[in-house]
Amino acid sequence: MAAREISEAEVLEVLSNT
Repeated sequence: MAAREISEAEVLEVLSNT
């Protein structure tokens, strides 16, 4: 389950990097 949270956080970080 934790992996899902990390995945979401990673996606948000990538979008923020735009």
